[in-house]
Amino acid sequence: MYEIKSKTVRLEMDNDKDLERYDKILNDPLCSIIRELKEKVQDKAFDEEGRLSHLHERVVLVVTYQEKSLLE
Repeated sequence: MYEIKSKTVRLEMDNDKDLERYDKILNDPLCSIIRELKEKVQDKAFDEEGRLSHLHERVVLVVTYQEKSLLE
């Protein structure tokens, strides 16, 4: 018999540790992904005149999954 826990994680796709964590979830036979949501996040910086001086975009993946563990 299994105990099932649902978990939600937020993963930055430009972070190597988050990519390794995502791969671990994908390759674990006791984990089932329920939902994936991709978000595009923008960081903007403006100069003192109000003009856009810097724009940084990144992709964030929000993953909801179920993890099974054996009951003892």
